[in-house]
Amino acid sequence: MKKKIAVNEIIFAAVLTLSLAALDLTILPASLFVYIQAADIEPIYISLIINQWLLIIIGLIAIRYLCPNLVLGLKITGLKTGLKKYLPSAIIMLAITTFAYFIGLLGKYDYTPTVWKVLVEIFIYNVSVGFIEELYIRGLLLAILIYLLRNKKNAVFQAIIISSVMFSLGHIPGMISAGAFAIAMRLIWTFMLGVYLAVIYKQTDNLWVSIIIHALLNVSGISFCFTTSREFPQISVIIIMIGAVIIALWSVWDYFKSNDKEQKTGFIAQA
Repeated sequence: MKKKIAVNEIIFAAVLTLSLAALDLTILPASLFVYIQAADIEPIYISLIINQWLLIIIGLIAIRYLCPNLVLGLKITGLKTGLKKYLPSAIIMLAITTFAYFIGLLGKYDYTPTVWKVLVEIFIYNVSVGFIEELYIRGLLLAILIYLLRNKKNAVFQAIIISSVMFSLGHIPGMISAGAFAIAMRLIWTFMLGVYLAVIYKQTDNLWVSIIIHALLNVSGISFCFTTSREFPQISVIIIMIGAVIIALWSVWDYFKSNDKEQKTGFIAQA
């Protein structure tokens, strides 16, 4: 059974989305009081992780009490089925991206990290990134856009595209030191992966699936733990962009194929 969400809940959701996004991008409040140096882990990662989990907890509590009819899909139901359907494509994309970074950084591997650096900067950090970004992009923003476009044809797909554009643009602060070509390629692939993740969320109605796949895809950056270089090699961004376009187009094809008979609204009643 599906239930219409109230206008005041959409307003609360919009305010919460903007707040979470702003605090995530600025690493607030953790950056004001957290600076932990451990092994060879860059302190910024520890601040980011603490900040992201703080925002996740606050966000989930706020959604529970301010937007009770906006169900995120943080449930076990559908998790196994969703992973069975989408994990193979995610693993293929992970392999492509990892390979792209590996060959792009050949000749630049000049550092041997500790196990702690790899564990924190690649695995723990990317789990928290996957959770917080899926929470406010797919969980909140996508629901808001679907509501605003509810009287439009293909409202869900339009919302997927718009949210993916915003997801891509939100990564610009982390790209400003790169060249114009690298920025363009990264914007394209981030948009495409945004489409892919949004389709996964809408097709499964399970946020855990998109969180897990988002975190998995981010692990591809493990090569950067073994180099002091922070440049995105041209060959790498080209390969990743092509892979992202292909996987996004496949997900869109799958979306329309699966929704020929029924267009999802995106709002599910709580049990």
